[in-house]
Amino acid sequence: MNDRAARATAPPPLPASCSTLVIGLGNDILTDDRAGLAVVRRVRELVGDAIAITEAPFAGPDLILLIEGHERLIVVDAVWGAGHEPGAVLCGAADDPPAGLGYRSPHSMALAELLAAGRELGLHMPTDVTIHAVVAEDPFSFGEEMTDAVAAAVERLAQSLRRSLQPV
Repeated sequence: MNDRAARATAPPPLPASCSTLVIGLGNDILTDDRAGLAVVRRVRELVGDAIAITEAPFAGPDLILLIEGHERLIVVDAVWGAGHEPGAVLCGAADDPPAGLGYRSPHSMALAELLAAGRELGLHMPTDVTIHAVVAEDPFSFGEEMTDAVAAAVERLAQSLRRSLQPV
């Protein structure tokens, strides 16, 4: 990829002073898979520009460009098949993620592997990483609305994150 193409696909820069990044993962065209995106959008409404918040409709190595340079990373995503009721909110660390989190294929990486790869490349990767996951009821259907259980969980999680992100 040439420099011009790299600049065109790179995410917009975040303020250098942001030590915390909240990133929502998901797909806006899939019913409950959009939960991570919906949570961070709601958090942005609640806290404004005080915290670096971004959305990623992708996963894997592409995330390195977004997370590099931050001390603290909060990832919000949807999970399915996790053995919990739809709308449950699970929490874990990068090296111990909530069951069912993420998609594994030859084209993607687990978050712990991504962080390790960034460090191997000499990049400053977050050391304080938390994953929050909403258990999806219907993550695969095309649609513009989340199921009721997931929509309620989005609001609960957004409020919880707002409280944890507010200065004491």
